[in-house]
Amino acid sequence: MGDLRYVSSKTIAKIIKSNLLDIKTVYTPNDIIRDMRNDYSIKLDYWKAWKCREIALELLRGKPENSFGLHRDIFTCGWRHNMPIMVVDGIFLKGPYGGTLFSASILNAAGKIFPLAFSITDSENDASWNWFFRQIKTIFGVREGMCIISDRHQSIKNAIESVFAGEVQHDICLYHLLSNVKSRFKRDQKSIKDMFKAAARAYTKEEFNTHMTELSNINPRVTAYLKEAGFERWAVSHSVNKRYNIMTSNIAESFIAAVNRARELPVTMLMEYLRSLVGSSDDDIYTVTENGDSSTVNIKEKNLYM
Repeated sequence: MGDLRYVSSKTIAKIIKSNLLDIKTVYTPNDIIRDMRNDYSIKLDYWKAWKCREIALELLRGKPENSFGLHRDIFTCGWRHNMPIMVVDGIFLKGPYGGTLFSASILNAAGKIFPLAFSITDSENDASWNWFFRQIKTIFGVREGMCIISDRHQSIKNAIESVFAGEVQHDICLYHLLSNVKSRFKRDQKSIKDMFKAAARAYTKEEFNTHMTELSNINPRVTAYLKEAGFERWAVSHSVNKRYNIMTSNIAESFIAAVNRARELPVTMLMEYLRSLVGSSDDDIYTVTENGDSSTVNIKEKNLYM
């Protein structure tokens, strides 16, 4: 029809899908409008361009609802041969149906992250974490000196108490506890930071008490808050079991950071990506630097569309 050429949405989707292979690529409906106009002299409105993008993603990834029907949780071996310190965390997914990715990880003898288990649930709630920990207990059992480290999410605490009933120690990530303290006591946060770290890492109760006295002199409400959190859950000198200097949840958070760009994928493609990550060679496995504040992740890029 003169200079107004028509083409179906599916045909355009087949043309543009190569631009969406890498999940890191930002390819918007406006980009599609520009490319189709410049390359094919085809005029599109925004909503048709958006529809074409959705069809292209479906061609690459399949339908999200079908993916849930194929979803399987993944658990790996190796728990018995490493330190009994398990770090758990959850992160929300960005697909059309949402959901949350749960993970449980440890450090192996080489100091590298070893993912033990990961699964997808509806959200971080008591029922979901209960289910996740029941599977972990069934598959891995309970080891002597076992410790689970997490942030202060109430559902994690409730689930550990319910499933393990005192069989394992539940410890708090120092970074998250410090963040809570700093947000509650903003006026004193600069003075609190170093003293809190010193108290947390003190090996004797005498040294611990010295640092806690210093904190109390700054603000007695800080020490009251930390006591309420439970000294045995964050202070080395009061710890029931050995933490092997694993003081934060960086292990789990580093694992999640490594898979962050895959959070938009349908669940089966996401789980396949995670499975491939776990099956990597030693050179591909990511490492974590434990320093109480942040973590360093080194990992090779992998193809999301295997």
